[in-house]
Amino acid sequence: MEEVPDIFTSIENYAHDHQVLLSSDAIRYFVSANKAGEGVFFALGRIIEKAKATYPSEDNWLVVNLERMEKLIENGHASASMAKDAAMVASPTGVGSLAEAIVTGNVTASYDLSAERPMVALAEATADLDAIYRIKLGLDLKGHEPSKLLKEATTNFSADEISKIIAALSSALDGEFTDEQAAVKMAVIKAITITTGE
Repeated sequence: MEEVPDIFTSIENYAHDHQVLLSSDAIRYFVSANKAGEGVFFALGRIIEKAKATYPSEDNWLVVNLERMEKLIENGHASASMAKDAAMVASPTGVGSLAEAIVTGNVTASYDLSAERPMVALAEATADLDAIYRIKLGLDLKGHEPSKLLKEATTNFSADEISKIIAALSSALDGEFTDEQAAVKMAVIKAITITTGE
């Protein structure tokens, strides 16, 4: 029996179908802001239309991070209560945009998707890639279902390659850099180097 995807994975897959990568913070913010009951995919479709009319895409993909999502949602920036609500929304499982950008070798999107909370983005990308690693080895996913795009993008990767990418991302914790953003950028570059074979 196929597992029903949670709302976060469904939102991410919908965005992917429209060539949009959403950061996990942007998804949390969108879910929090959309509590009024408007149809989720109708609202997301409107946001995507606005985004495409407002921001440039790169390699046919448009990145929407938290800052952009805040600007795209009506009434501009979040109120204090909306920001608090967004922080309380559970962390999405299966939200692999940073992981997807890494395995497809998209450096610019990787930086954009890790800009708001670098270590959180890195942890989520690592968890998504761990799920891919578990799939490759035929292990239990432990409830962490990766996105359809991430599964497709890693079809030709071996379990060993995925393991090396995870190790590269984990290098951000080695203490070499005191600046969180610099540590994550270096880890992302190491990971992308593995994915592109350079």
